[in-house]
Amino acid sequence: MIPQFPEFKKLELADKECFDKYTRALPPYSNHNFNSIFAWDFNDTVKCSVLNDNLVIELNCLITDTCHYTFAGNNKLNETALELIRYAKENNEIPCLKYIPAEIAEKLDKTIFSVFADEDNSDYVLEVSSFTDLDKLPRSFGVRSLIRRFINDYPGYEVKISSLSETDHNKLYQLFFTWAKNKQINIIDFPEYKAFSRYLHLKEDAIKVIIIYVEGKAAGFEIFEIVNKEYAMDEFNKADISYKGIFKMLEFEMCKYLNQQGVVYINVQADLGIKTLRAAKLGHCHDFMLHCYEVREKEK
Repeated sequence: MIPQFPEFKKLELADKECFDKYTRALPPYSNHNFNSIFAWDFNDTVKCSVLNDNLVIELNCLITDTCHYTFAGNNKLNETALELIRYAKENNEIPCLKYIPAEIAEKLDKTIFSVFADEDNSDYVLEVSSFTDLDKLPRSFGVRSLIRRFINDYPGYEVKISSLSETDHNKLYQLFFTWAKNKQINIIDFPEYKAFSRYLHLKEDAIKVIIIYVEGKAAGFEIFEIVNKEYAMDEFNKADISYKGIFKMLEFEMCKYLNQQGVVYINVQADLGIKTLRAAKLGHCHDFMLHCYEVREKEK
């Protein structure tokens, strides 16, 4: 049971059903998706509460290590936002809300609040059908040429799709280790590895894994969650980068599968303001963004 504000509790797997009750009316923002938040809560800092029958989430920014509040719901939005901002100020925290979805931000009274676009934490969204026909793929970012090269270089490649619980996790770990070694990354202290390891504890059938095999050897994987009939959420992908084009090939196969399932969009998440990550996200050739906002109380 999630307590009433100002009492908070640490996020646990048992909170998912209650958490989803408040967030399912929104598009699947990464900062309001239970499984994504659970995975990245490897420092055990995420907390939740209920205020005015809205879900309040306390998150720590991975980049700045600062505490922020966001919320989901449709009740007493102005009162809820004001109370959370003032609560943050009383607790010597930054007096603003972050990760506020556009659907909530647009309803706030602009005579009371200042609302700022937060592009670093806005999610990139791809229409899956636009990434399923090789002849219609964009030439930008070398997408089409990379996929064609992979197909030409490895014509006998195989694709296997299963739920996360049915997948051999050792294969996923091995590909992550291979990727980290090629990138010269110390995997033990790498935040994404910690999040990945937590994510593997999830058991839902809606979480799928695609593994591409070349000559019987696992070359790369993509993990994603089918959130609802319209949306999926891309979570993790790692591969042996010696297979040129492997990441675009994984994305291509993922979109083909989602299209067959009737899923329309996939959220490939935010870039956090990191230049290399932004370049990678732009390389997805996204169709639109789920915009997040920062909200402050106007000075009187």
